[in-house]
Amino acid sequence: MENKDFLFKAQISENQNNFDKKKELINLFRLHKEISERAFELINTSASNNLLLLSNEYARVNQELKGRSKTYEQLHNEKVLVDIYSAFEKLLYDHLHTLHSLFPKICFGEDRLHVRFTDIFLSESLESSQEYIIEETIKGIVQSNTIDKTIEIILDKVQIKKKDQNILTADDRKELLRFSKVRNLIIHNESLMNKIVLEEMKKLGIMHTYTENQSVSEDLDNDISQMQELFEKISKKITDTLLDKSLQIVTHDKNK
Repeated sequence: MENKDFLFKAQISENQNNFDKKKELINLFRLHKEISERAFELINTSASNNLLLLSNEYARVNQELKGRSKTYEQLHNEKVLVDIYSAFEKLLYDHLHTLHSLFPKICFGEDRLHVRFTDIFLSESLESSQEYIIEETIKGIVQSNTIDKTIEIILDKVQIKKKDQNILTADDRKELLRFSKVRNLIIHNESLMNKIVLEEMKKLGIMHTYTENQSVSEDLDNDISQMQELFEKISKKITDTLLDKSLQIVTHDKNK
């Protein structure tokens, strides 16, 4: 039991560490943009003809991007926001994978599994079949639930009742859902706010200043900073909760 407790804590900590590394990489990417912009501003005051040509080319490319509906800054910020969101989503996926791998009796319970004949009998090994079932199960959880519900499912798996789940405040939940919708609009709707999403946010009580057909990428800097701060806070709460409950989870699995 001690070995399983140790392994669980090690994997959960590694999941969090991987998320933190991705955050650092994204921050470096943002910093690179700021340094590049500042460098070209300085180049513009240089007496060197070659540097002035480079600065003019930089300005020309930026101007051309504007003429194609999006500036470089908008494209950059869209990528950053999507990358941050994906990193957090991957953390939730990794936590679910750790739980299903180490504690299948708790996580699967009496659930019916829909598995093809080939996935079992033509698989290279039992481990490959198990991994396929775990991945398909988690993919189903993530794809069919909102991000706040996915967090609830993680906590449900380790027997933390809803009344004891204090990971998300009401405001945190609304912000999570807003960021989720902004991210989906960036990926699927050319960053343009539409009537369907406006109605959904109204029903959820999400405060915003968007209007129909407005580009959500016009001012993403604040959203990116707020999202980073929120994800850092929530990720730490989830990870700390799982680590604190580790021995309880192992004991429950043993007695299942």
